[in-house]
Amino acid sequence: MLEPWLGAVAAIAVLTLGGLVAIVRGASGPRQAGLIAESAAAIAAGLVLSVGAWALATPAAARAGANLRVDVASVCVGLLVTLVGWASLRFARVQLRGERGASAFSGWLCLTLAAGLLTAFSDHIALTGVGWVLASLCLHAPIRFRSERPASRRAAWRKFWIDRVSEVLLAGAIAILWVRVGDGRFSAIAGASAALGGWGVLAASLAAAAVVLRSAQAPFQGWLLDLLEAPTPVSAVLHAGLISAGGLLLMRLSPLMAHAPMVMVALALIGGANALIAGLVQTAQPAAKTALVWSTVAQMGFMLLECGLGLYPLALLHIIAHGLYKARAFLWASSAVQTVAKQRRLGPVAAPGPRAIAAAMIIALISYGVADAVFGQAGRPVQAHALGAILVLGVGYLLAQGLADAAPLGLTLRLAGVSLLAFLAYFALQAVAWRLTAGGFAPAPAAGPLWIAILALTLVTFAALVVFQATLPRWREHALVRRLRVHLANGLYLDLILNRLVRRAALKEA
Repeated sequence: MLEPWLGAVAAIAVLTLGGLVAIVRGASGPRQAGLIAESAAAIAAGLVLSVGAWALATPAAARAGANLRVDVASVCVGLLVTLVGWASLRFARVQLRGERGASAFSGWLCLTLAAGLLTAFSDHIALTGVGWVLASLCLHAPIRFRSERPASRRAAWRKFWIDRVSEVLLAGAIAILWVRVGDGRFSAIAGASAALGGWGVLAASLAAAAVVLRSAQAPFQGWLLDLLEAPTPVSAVLHAGLISAGGLLLMRLSPLMAHAPMVMVALALIGGANALIAGLVQTAQPAAKTALVWSTVAQMGFMLLECGLGLYPLALLHIIAHGLYKARAFLWASSAVQTVAKQRRLGPVAAPGPRAIAAAMIIALISYGVADAVFGQAGRPVQAHALGAILVLGVGYLLAQGLADAAPLGLTLRLAGVSLLAFLAYFALQAVAWRLTAGGFAPAPAAGPLWIAILALTLVTFAALVVFQATLPRWREHALVRRLRVHLANGLYLDLILNRLVRRAALKEA
C-alpha cells in the first residue's frame, strides 16, 4: 500500500514542474504558460486534499517518510497554500495579460507555492529552513515584476534582507539542534527537548526571533507595507499563506518551546503588543489596502500570542481563518475598499455611549458563559478561556454599535446576528481544532503567577482598546485625537531608520 507522504511529494513535484515549464515556455506561448501554472496549482490542491483523506485510512507510522509528515497541520496549511495559490495564479493570468514577463511571473509564483508546500509538509527542521529560503528567493522575482519603479526595487530589497537575517537566525537554531540532538527530525527534537538545557533555550530563542521577523512584527513590518507595490497576487499569496510559516514552525517545535518558558513569555508579550499597536494603527489608515496590511501585522501578532500561551490548536485555526479572509480581501480588492468605506461611514452613525457599551459587555459575557457550557470548554487551559474573553470584547464592540441610541433598528438586528454567528463559529471550530490536533502539540504551560499576570495585562489592554474604538466617533474632532490620528496614520514611525537605510540601497541599485 502506498504511503500518504508520497502524495505530498507528488504535489510539490507538480508545482515545481508547472513553474519551470511556465518560465521556459513564457516567451513562445505566454497564454499557455500562465494556464499551465494555474493548472499545476489546481492539481496540487487536489493532491493535498486526497493526501488528507488518504491519511485517515493509514496507520500513523506510515504517514511520515523522506523527512515529510502528513498530519492535520500540514494538510490544512498545504490546502491553504495551494487553494490561495490557484486563485492568485488565475487572477494573475487575467490581470497581467499582455504585460511583458507575465508568464515568468506565474512560473516563479508557482515555484514559490512549491516551496511553501515543502515547508508545510516538512518533518525535518533543516528541510523547513530550505523551504523558507526557496520561498523567499522564488518570490523575489514576482515582487520585482515592475522593477523600473524605485518603490518596487525598495520593496524587494527590504524583504530580501529581512528574510536573510531571519534565515541566519533559523540556521543557528538548526545547527544547535542538529549537533546537540544528532537528528533534525521534529520527533527527535521533541524527545530530546527536556535534556537540552541551556542549548535548548538558545535554539528556541533563535527560532522565535526568526519567526518574529518572518511574521512582520514591529518595528520590522515595513517590508510588508512596501509589498503593496507588487502585483496583487503577490500580496494574496504572502498574506494568506507564506507569512504563517513561522507559526507552523513554532507548532512543530512546541515541545522545545515548552522547556523554554521565558521564550514563550517573550512571544506572548511581543505578539500581544503588536496586535494592540497594529490594531490601533489600522483604524487611522486612509487606504483600504494599507489597513489590510496592518490587519495582517495585528493578526500575526495575535497568532504569536496564541503560540506564546501554548494554544497551538487555536493558532492553527487562526492561520487558516486569517489566510482565507486575506486572500479574498486582496483578490477582491474593490469589494474590500467598499466594505471598509461602508464600515467607516457607519461609525459616527452608531456611536455608543457608556450605557450602550456596558450593556453590550454584559450581554456578551452572559452569552460567553452559555457557549462555554454548551461546547464543553470546562477542561480547556486557563489561557483558552482568556482568549475567549478577548473574543467577547470584540463581539461586545459590535453589539455596542447596535445598541447605540443613534443606531437604526436594521443595524441593531444585523450586528446582533453577526455577533451570534461569531460566537457559534468560534466555539464550534475551536472544539473541532482541539479534537483533531489532540496529542499533536505540547500542552499549554501551567497557569502560574507570571502567566496570570500576562493574561490579566492582555485582557485589560484589549478591553481598553475596545472602549477606545467604541467611543472614538464621539471624540474624532478633538484636537488630541486629530494629532494622534496623524501619528497612527504614519505607523507611529516604528521603522523610520530601517526604511531610510533600505531606500538608500534601492537608489544605489538604480
